Amino acid sequence: MEQSSLADRFDVPTLRGSEIPIVIFGAETVGEAIYHECMDLGISVSCFCDNYSEFTSEAPLLSSRRTNWASPKKFDLSVTHPDDLKAKYDDAIFLISVCDIQDIVAQLDRLGYKNWYPGGLLLKSFDANRHEFSAPVEFVEYAVDAAITCHEGYLNPEKIYLRSLDIIITEKCSLKCADCSNLAQYFVNPRDDDLDELIDSIHTFFQTIDEVNEVRVIGGEPFMNKNIYPVLGKLTEIDHISKILVFTNGTILPRKEHLRLLAQDKIMMIITDYDELAKNHSALVDLCDENNIAYYSEVANGWTDCATVRKHNRTVAEQESVFNRCCAKNLITLSKGKIYRCPFAANIDRLGASPDYEEDYININNKPTKLDYKKYFREKSFLEVCDFCNGRFLSDPVIEPAIQLKSPIPYKRYR
Repeated sequence: MEQSSLADRFDVPTLRGSEIPIVIFGAETVGEAIYHECMDLGISVSCFCDNYSEFTSEAPLLSSRRTNWASPKKFDLSVTHPDDLKAKYDDAIFLISVCDIQDIVAQLDRLGYKNWYPGGLLLKSFDANRHEFSAPVEFVEYAVDAAITCHEGYLNPEKIYLRSLDIIITEKCSLKCADCSNLAQYFVNPRDDDLDELIDSIHTFFQTIDEVNEVRVIGGEPFMNKNIYPVLGKLTEIDHISKILVFTNGTILPRKEHLRLLAQDKIMMIITDYDELAKNHSALVDLCDENNIAYYSEVANGWTDCATVRKHNRTVAEQESVFNRCCAKNLITLSKGKIYRCPFAANIDRLGASPDYEEDYININNKPTKLDYKKYFREKSFLEVCDFCNGRFLSDPVIEPAIQLKSPIPYKRYR
């Protein structure tokens, strides 16, 4: 995708005096920050734009999918879905707030819009404490920093820069959710990943990659694996990782002897609140507060029907359409010595619930080059394994989260 000319000649007076409508693409935390910065600079914003279909001018103050979005009621602005943009604006300048900026640039190009700007670069001197947000200030600062780093990385294509890397360290989970997007509901004999293999894979991968904004340690429930602590220790030693996020369901309290490790500046706990299912949620939050461990807690929401394992027999064109619309296609995942485009692809491979599509992943043990990674991250039009996935689209209706099962879901094994 050709770079925006605005990225080279942008300045505040250009936007302040623009007769072309200015639209913030992305109505969540960073979009909110960009709106505040625009107001402070005297830049008039016409509306927000967002792919979440429930983010409309008629939407309630808090969406059923997200709780940290910029409410148009608060700013007296509407939120327009991309499909409705052309009926509203023949031309517009877009300030992109979304970290996966390459997806938005491609989407705007398909819609016929050429003028866009990496909005994160507008926030380099942003002070979150000067404004009120619907998320904690610490999370706002983290989200803004992530956007800045992601947008700078996008504008430097010579480097291999990743917005995020998911590292699966266990198949085990303390909950039995029927619709887990990481397919934990299918594992009959879930296992922890081997520590030595994890450390070797991390070491080899980061010898080639230039920078990762956030590494997300996931499962299952990552605290089910007692070796989570040496894995976190290894990750904190890698300079070109900006942040380490531990995704936990709040059922297991970390060991006291490791609280100092969790309190390191690089680490943040992302705690999902499952209400009565997570009896240790309050205790975990208190533990974080008492030990200066950074965390962000959010009620379980925004689940969609994206976890069914079923072969659809789609055409190539249909596969490409599913891949293009998927919001998870850039959730790069490390699993058992392989790199995948998303956790679904990684976990269905673990299950053997699809044929072994060797072109769908990169085997770290084969010592891939920087060029190999670039092609895989930037040139894939779909994965063969997409045919086994319902798809994960921002317009999907939400479903009830965390319905519990008594036994694993049966599935067909191809291997």
